[in-house]
Order: sequence, then C-alpha cells, then structure tokens
Amino acid sequence: MIIPLIVFVLGKKQGNDMKIAIVGGGAIGGLLTAKFALNGKHEVHLLARSNYAALKEHGITLIEAETHQVYHIGNFEIHASNTNIPVCDIIFIAVRTNQLVEVASELSTIVHKNTKIILLQNGFNFEEEFSAKMGQGTLIYSGTCWIKATKLGETQFRHDFGNNIKLGRYNSTETIDYEIKELIDNIGLTADMVSDIKAVQLTKLALNIPFFLLATLTGCSVSEILSDSDLNQKREKLRNEIIQAAIMIKSSVDIAYVNEVLLSLKKMEVVPPESRALFADRMKEELPANAGSLIAYMKKRGIDMSLLQEFYCNIFK
Repeated sequence: MIIPLIVFVLGKKQGNDMKIAIVGGGAIGGLLTAKFALNGKHEVHLLARSNYAALKEHGITLIEAETHQVYHIGNFEIHASNTNIPVCDIIFIAVRTNQLVEVASELSTIVHKNTKIILLQNGFNFEEEFSAKMGQGTLIYSGTCWIKATKLGETQFRHDFGNNIKLGRYNSTETIDYEIKELIDNIGLTADMVSDIKAVQLTKLALNIPFFLLATLTGCSVSEILSDSDLNQKREKLRNEIIQAAIMIKSSVDIAYVNEVLLSLKKMEVVPPESRALFADRMKEELPANAGSLIAYMKKRGIDMSLLQEFYCNIFK
C-alpha cells in the first residue's frame, strides 16, 4: 500500500517579486494557484466564484497523482470578485472559452500597461473577440495547456499527468518571452514559447475534438473510446481530417506530440463515467468553442470538413 506524503503549506505569502492573478477556480485554475503558492516567491490571487467560500475556509488540497504527494495550501489570496485584487503583472485566464468576453470586461481594474494576460482555453481562433474587448496594446499570450488535471471537489484538485504549456504572443512575431517561460518553469511545469499559435491549437484539437464528439454521442469516457476498436477507428478518421485541414491552411499538427499524449491516455484504467448522460452533456458544452469554431474557420477558407460536420450536425440537430 502506498502511503501519501502530506505537506502543509499554510499562512500568508512568503514573497512578492510579482503579483499574479489566476481567474477561474476549476481544475487548471486550482492547479496553477497551488503550484504558484507552493513556489512561494510571488503574491498569488485566485478569483473563484462558485467555490469561493469553501476555498476561503479550507484552502486548496492538491494531489500529485504520479508522486502520491498531497499538499494542503493556504498561502494565497482568494477573491469572489475583482474588487479587491490589486493591479497584477501576470494574469492567467482559466475559464471556459464562452466566458472570455465576460471576464475581459472585469479586468480593467487589475491590469497596467505591461500586464501579460495568458489565455488557457480549449478552442480555436477565440483570441480576437477577447483582444478587441481588452483594447489595442494589451499583451496577450495564447496557445494550449497540455495538462490533465481533475477537480475532485470544491477545494480538492488532482494533477493527473502532463506539465507542458505551449504559448505564443497573439498578433505578434515575438517567439520567446523569457519572463513567462521562467515563471512557468519555476513552478514545476514546462513552457514552450512558439511563433504559430494556430499550429499548437490545431494539434490539441486533433487530439480533443474526436474525443469530445464521440463522448457526446455515446457517453463513453476517453479510456473507453480508446479501448473500443470501432470508436477508436472513428476517432482516428476525425483526427486525420483535422490534420489534412491544417495542411491546407499551411499550418501543421504535431503528430508525434499527439501520439505521445495518446500513449499516456492509453495507460489509463478503462473506467466509465459515473453518469454517461452528465458526461455527454459536459462534453457537448465544449463543442461550439472547438469543433464549431474550427468548422466555421475552415468553411470561410473553402475547406470542407465533411466528416467533422456530419458528427457535429448529428449532435446539434
């Protein structure tokens, strides 16, 4: 029997080199807050609404699945609104894609002219509307978050596997921001700074969209889809269509990286969701921001994604 190592990190922040805000108390938002608080170097503020009261009372419990370490963390500031958050140097936005515009309208009081905003959404081509809302000159970074984290409860988060975040500057040819890279690397994650945001987004969509579509239609979990030969074959066909579309817009999908992630996913125990109906509904909520956006983007460029469109239309009849 493996006995977890429990570490308590309580009290107030230990350093204030930089003021960092994390917007969103879900799986990724909770994980980032815990990681920055554990690092102890910066002043950390978490904006969380639905689980604000629980987090304020109990702090965060972070479970590292691979090492079996359990951390109880309280050295961060928790907020239910932006009212008491100070002006921050770095802001991580970890909310759903359809909440971005609403969040943008609340950020004006906590940004200065050099604040860097990092978008960690699943989807495609979502930055334009957010950028317009924030105004010209806002430093926005976007890309993909290759981290599997699970929100187990209002205050409990599990880091399942994956540490990589791929980011690039939106509407800029700048490829490397050493400040952001060092910031993320120093909390035990890995930042890759890229020049082509769309390429890394397409890479993640080639992985995610087939799972989202099939899970919505069947209620099957990722592990079940991979273990079912028929469903897995459909997943591969959908993935290949996304890869071909990427080629046609002179972008690319990092197939080797997708296959590397798939290997990790295939090691997961085959476990059905607690409720297939609820799981299917949750996956369906993700589709407009990724599959829907991708179909619309490619259609404007005369690229037909007939298989993806067929699956999508069957869901949104």
